[in-house]
Amino acid sequence: MNDTAQLLSTFFSKSFENEINEKLFIRNYKMDTDLIVSYVKSLIKSPLTQFIHYIINNVSTSYITYQDVVQYSSFADATTGICKVLSDVDNNGLSNIEVGRALLNDGKERKDGALRKYGENHAKTAIELGLVNTYYSQYYLTCLGIIYPQLEAFDEKELLRRTILRNRFFQKIIKKSQQGPISLFKEISFLSESTAKRRLPNIRQFLTALLGDEPEIAAILKNITVYG
Repeated sequence: MNDTAQLLSTFFSKSFENEINEKLFIRNYKMDTDLIVSYVKSLIKSPLTQFIHYIINNVSTSYITYQDVVQYSSFADATTGICKVLSDVDNNGLSNIEVGRALLNDGKERKDGALRKYGENHAKTAIELGLVNTYYSQYYLTCLGIIYPQLEAFDEKELLRRTILRNRFFQKIIKKSQQGPISLFKEISFLSESTAKRRLPNIRQFLTALLGDEPEIAAILKNITVYG
């Protein structure tokens, strides 16, 4: 197995990240930041087409759940924002309502239910992007989440383009699209119509991020449309 194949296998299995993430719960554990940054640089150096072909050739997604179809109000809050609020508490964990309150710190009065839902939606999106973990209803930064704010803007974008590909919904539509046209909206028809309409802009934004401005990616994903 060559180095690229090993890297892709490690990335999609999350084996390397999970090993580090478990150690983050050990008191006084000092994460090797340079090691994680080097890992991210290796991912970014590998063309996105290789990640997509890995899914097509190696990944099987027989079903998806509500969790696999992201819902958020602010992509910035689901990435940089949540990384900052969890870092501000030394990654000691925050609940849904605490995340929501920290993200919505504009001085406006909001009910606890709204804060809880905002926190939950953005934390769950961050989990799908590999930046956050949950443990006993508390959210914590992963090794990727810890170093994410330190990355250059280009590297942030390229890392997320790759972690989006670990989302089960996108794995399913990428594989299915190789057989013919596929509609994002029809693929989330198992949700209620109102929920599907709320989540469609989010998955559309994920698709736009994946496409970037690379003709090679557009060619592979050409069968994916929003409405069909």
